[in-house]
Amino acid sequence: MIGTPLEDFLRTRSWLKANQAALVAPAVEFHAAQHPELLDEGYLSPADWRHDHPIPLEQVTFSLRDAEPVPDHRYSAFRPLLPIGPDDRYHEAVDRHDKPQYWFNGASYRLLAVDGLSIEVGTAGYWDNFDFSQALAHEAADAFVSTGGISGAFRQDLGDPLDFPGRVCAIGFQILTVRKAPEGCTFLVHRRGEAVAAWANIATLVPAGEFQPSEDSPGAIEDDLDLWRCMMREYAEELLGFPEVARPDYDRDEPFRALQEARRESSIRPYFLKIGLDPLTWKALIQIVCVFDHQVFDRIFAGMVSANEEGLLEPPARLDEETVRRYLADPQFSAGATSTLALAWRFRAALGIEQS
Repeated sequence: MIGTPLEDFLRTRSWLKANQAALVAPAVEFHAAQHPELLDEGYLSPADWRHDHPIPLEQVTFSLRDAEPVPDHRYSAFRPLLPIGPDDRYHEAVDRHDKPQYWFNGASYRLLAVDGLSIEVGTAGYWDNFDFSQALAHEAADAFVSTGGISGAFRQDLGDPLDFPGRVCAIGFQILTVRKAPEGCTFLVHRRGEAVAAWANIATLVPAGEFQPSEDSPGAIEDDLDLWRCMMREYAEELLGFPEVARPDYDRDEPFRALQEARRESSIRPYFLKIGLDPLTWKALIQIVCVFDHQVFDRIFAGMVSANEEGLLEPPARLDEETVRRYLADPQFSAGATSTLALAWRFRAALGIEQS
């Protein structure tokens, strides 16, 4: 029977949860050799996905279409790494043997195509993406411990990271949240804990999350195809400790009403930097900067929490060259956070967040 002993599977899972950040540099090196034209600030982005200045978020559009299911054979090269037994997909083995505390198969938007500032998506379950993105990370961990490399049969069989019909590619986002004040700018960092399904024990920008609807209903899937709405929900959950809410009234419920009003008044200014693929997991990430005038930030986030279900918030960090360099050199700072912060620092004049 094809498969690996359960103890070997769990050993790799344990190593991955403790050391996933250590796989980023080897993944970048792999793509520097295999796909050098795609690398940009440590992420995979074709030239026509990149921009030489920040883009106001409202200029980015999303469209929804049906997507063909991924053929079953696309999973087959990973199956030798699953535990011997009945499990056919990576999420099934994790669910059976190593279930995370926060673990559910909610609907997500799936990347299908990028054309300038137009992004085409379909829908998929969270586990559909997990079976590709985190399976790639698991295979990389298994290979790294044995050989020091990250490539294996699954990555080689998938081939082109831009072949979106050939795999499910969910879309995450990370936001560099900037509080702009006369005395200077600060930003927020989150240290993720053990309870999350992926990227445990690393630091990210906050908020960060999945681009997904507030619930699985057809109405929500259509109405919530709006990145700003998803961002607002993450601000409510990660900075204010709000529970997840299905289909909130974005114009009446707090803090959504206040966020909407402040954005209309240009006291909150969200910018799109780019979309790219994580070099380890090939998951898509939208990189965002959201600049808050200090009075609005202090009012909306007066009740900001110091911890949430996914980890701890660090004290606000000064947005200056010394601090940026320190985070960019931190091996526990996620690839997405590193890429986003580096791009934002490159564009700091256009974003209006230069040191005073």
